[in-house]
Amino acid sequence: MLADGRDKRKVSVAVPADTGFGKTLTATTSLGYINPAATGDARKTLNLSTSGEAALEFTLFAETTAGTGILTLTGPSGLSASPKGFSIVNLTGTLDLAVPSSVVADGNPVELQIQLHSDNDDERQVVITTTSGVISPAASGDAKLTTTVTVKPETPQTLNWLPTSTGTTGITAGFVGVGPAATALVNVVAPSPTVSIDVQGGPFVADGSTQVPVTVSLGSGTGTQVVKLITNIGVLDPSAASGSAVSFEIAAGKSKIVPLLVGRQPGRVNLSASIKDSVVAASTFDLGYAAPNLLGLTISPSAVFSNKTASGTVLATFGRNSGLGDVSVGTRVRFMVCCDSGDGFGSCSNYLSIPSFAIDSTGQGSVSTTLQLTPAGLAWVAQSVTAAVTLDAKLFAFVSTAASTVVPTCAALNSSTASSDVVLTSLLIALQRPTT
Repeated sequence: MLADGRDKRKVSVAVPADTGFGKTLTATTSLGYINPAATGDARKTLNLSTSGEAALEFTLFAETTAGTGILTLTGPSGLSASPKGFSIVNLTGTLDLAVPSSVVADGNPVELQIQLHSDNDDERQVVITTTSGVISPAASGDAKLTTTVTVKPETPQTLNWLPTSTGTTGITAGFVGVGPAATALVNVVAPSPTVSIDVQGGPFVADGSTQVPVTVSLGSGTGTQVVKLITNIGVLDPSAASGSAVSFEIAAGKSKIVPLLVGRQPGRVNLSASIKDSVVAASTFDLGYAAPNLLGLTISPSAVFSNKTASGTVLATFGRNSGLGDVSVGTRVRFMVCCDSGDGFGSCSNYLSIPSFAIDSTGQGSVSTTLQLTPAGLAWVAQSVTAAVTLDAKLFAFVSTAASTVVPTCAALNSSTASSDVVLTSLLIALQRPTT
């Protein structure tokens, strides 16, 4: 038997067939005990009563003291038995306790592994105790910290431990009645917050009025966190005038939608979320070009160029229909002036010039440039004639709504066969030789 305080053996005593009923025999042990209902030394003695020829049975329990014991049985004449020797041996074997050195208290259990190394095949009762967490889910109070398992030699035994608080936790495993045989320390850390940024919908354009819904979500098991959301373009939570950054609380497992008011500058929007100044999530989306679909053109002081009017200021105004917001910053308006050569419109750069062929808008709604007579144009209008002579011309303004750099020809502009990504308008002008 094993001196583990739990081992036990059944003892059977055969009696003669003519023993009869109600005769008392007294069993006594010098080691361990046989009368668990008693206390002290009385546990070593047990009275048995005969029941005909049926064998008498009782249980011998081992304590934690090893040695050689003797069982004796005394009774009426003819019923005594010779003493019986037995041995209770010290516990042998070692325990291995395998646990992670560091775990995360994220609500998920952690596996612990117990393994018994022994020279014999006896199963052993092993008690596992932890200083925090739950190792015995069915229990309550302090009992949750302790559990007992039966371990076979060289057969790993796995059980679950649920860490519930951060810090250092001690876990011990030991043979029942003996004390700890293996000890481990585990560093329990709080889970890192998991944050995600999601932008639904689109595509979006830089029209100065679109509000993009940005959803920020916090994973479960981390408690309420203060999240800081930052953008490189636009204004977050415009009703609160937060600017390019806004901070807010999110409970674990919840989400918050933050509106992003886009500006008029196209580009890539970079969003980042941080907790305690540590970036934990990032997301990007493209903010496209908000092209004009309205375009107007004027010239002053006059649309008639003569030797008295050598130049004029051209103003192109542009915008978008109601409800579509504004055009993007950097809208490029292109100008072209074409003359009627008799067989269609062609370039008249010999007579009129536009110093800035294409102009980027840094403001909103308009760009201007100068249209002027070239030296050849000045010479043409200065010629003396007996009757007024007019050379018809047309000034075109157009905006490419796509990323195209193809410049339409005068013929294409005049016949409105320019590509579909061009918003176009025109103004009739004239070069005139006045009568002398």
